Amino acid sequence: MASYNDLVNIPTFEKRKEEFSQERGEVTFYCRDCQKNVEAVRLHPEKYIYECPLCKGKRISIGTEGSVKEVYSRRR
Repeated sequence: MASYNDLVNIPTFEKRKEEFSQERGEVTFYCRDCQKNVEAVRLHPEKYIYECPLCKGKRISIGTEGSVKEVYSRRR
């Protein structure tokens, strides 16, 4: 499972420093196809491309448990 420190190296973070709140929960993967939290499989060790083990979809979002729940509960 990825940690927050792994994610700060993603290019979209650029040079910003993000404050991480432990109250938001652990980092999790959310399959937008299955609409479930999953243990995504990293397809390439040097790229942030993941696959859902349930549906084999590649539309995976990464975030804290709190942020994923907040964003995707509004879309239903």
